[in-house]
Amino acid sequence: MVRIPKETHPVDVYVGNRLRALRKKHKLSQAALAGMVGLSHQQIQQYEIGANRVAASMLYEFSRIMNAPISYFYEGFSEELLTENQEKADTLSMRRTAPLNILLVEDDAADEVLLRTALESCSHASNVYAVHDGAEALDFLRSKQHAHIFPSPDIVIMDYNIPKINGFSLLKELKQDRQLQHIPVVMFTNSLDPQVMRDAYQAHVSGFFLKSFDIEEFNRYIEVLVDYWHTTILPTTP
Repeated sequence: MVRIPKETHPVDVYVGNRLRALRKKHKLSQAALAGMVGLSHQQIQQYEIGANRVAASMLYEFSRIMNAPISYFYEGFSEELLTENQEKADTLSMRRTAPLNILLVEDDAADEVLLRTALESCSHASNVYAVHDGAEALDFLRSKQHAHIFPSPDIVIMDYNIPKINGFSLLKELKQDRQLQHIPVVMFTNSLDPQVMRDAYQAHVSGFFLKSFDIEEFNRYIEVLVDYWHTTILPTTP
């Protein structure tokens, strides 16, 4: 969880939002657009949240590739908007600008791809690291050796039915661990059993959602989930 850097200019944030909207209009993933201009998808993420300023030459490349005038990126921006953004600086400083760090616990390769694809298509960027059973998840979260690979997750998304340590047992382990109990846990499953849900909520799960056979519906679930944890809820650490 980070503050908006003081050097981040509202124009950069605005241009980043316009870039994201144009990319999504053309149904391009961040990775696809990055490949077209010779950048990493992380760099596209940084552009889209306004953390990095888009160079004029790169803005030209984006406008050429997506067939939009360069003026598109500034349309609608005004001095009034700049003033309004500055007046809201204290509030905005409490909100997340960095991508969510998501630990995904899923043993099914096809479902992992489905989730990764859905997360990549969300309006807000996410960094995803996947493990494939409950024991591996617990080891990853408790081991400081993994810190250089992936930071402490902002949220854990786990399949309820995972091997070695099942989802419910893993949830209880996490919520009883003083070092990990603050991390929100969201579970997904193929079918919702009311008793399973009651037990999980008593163990402090943050939510459940269904795996849907309708890809568009599933993507909407993920979009709402990410937007909720990225935008609606203020960071636990300002």
